[in-house]
Amino acid sequence: MTSPAHREQPGLARLFLPLAVLAALVVVWHVVVIVFRVPSIVMPSPAHVATSIVAQRAALLDGVLATGGRVLLGFAVSVLVAVPLAILVVQWPLLGRAVQPLITLSQAVPKVALAPLVVVWLGNGLVSQTAFAALVAFFPVFIETVVGLRAIAPEMLLLARSMGSTAFQTLLKFRFPHALPHVFAGLKVGATLAVIGAIVAEWIGGDTGVALVLLRADALLDTPLAVSALIVLALMGMGFFMAIAALEIAVMPWRSGGGHDDIAKTM
Repeated sequence: MTSPAHREQPGLARLFLPLAVLAALVVVWHVVVIVFRVPSIVMPSPAHVATSIVAQRAALLDGVLATGGRVLLGFAVSVLVAVPLAILVVQWPLLGRAVQPLITLSQAVPKVALAPLVVVWLGNGLVSQTAFAALVAFFPVFIETVVGLRAIAPEMLLLARSMGSTAFQTLLKFRFPHALPHVFAGLKVGATLAVIGAIVAEWIGGDTGVALVLLRADALLDTPLAVSALIVLALMGMGFFMAIAALEIAVMPWRSGGGHDDIAKTM
């Protein structure tokens, strides 16, 4: 019989293998900068970036709090709109045929091109930045929810009808539980895209946030600070992704046995 310690090894390997690869990349980065004497203004060494993070920790923390709040709010708005709309599209096929092609067509418009218009329409502030983050995060949540709700086997729907389930009961007890893996896949993509949306909106019309730190670093040609801000953004996106992955495990324990291995598998 396999011991508990033995069973934990695959999970630990899944967690530490990416960290080992990341550490190797940092070492290679440092060696390249030192050996080829790359100027700091072109590419700072990891040591310079770490020094910049420590020196600018107050500004970076303020930026993370401001941007993180907009990301959370925008992501929540996108979920509150996308999931109910996806349910309506699936429950009423006529509405789906009318609305879904238009939503899909809207994705052909570059979001960066829409950002200035959003600022013009909604003003320069929290509303426009939240709206743009929600706009960017909306589509993956919507389309994955639609796909999940439609992916249920016809036999399951026949079983629901044979049990006398109403349309609402069929949705609640059959369709939605079956769609949860797709829903969470959309949530994980949407959460990371919301970070991008918030940054773009801040860049165009913001007065606080990590984007402003980046703008200041570019203006001052402070490459270590710019790289520090990018690392902070990457960590923020990963944090939101991991939070959704942990929520997925908590909501769907029947799909996993729990533990670090299951969180790693969602990545």
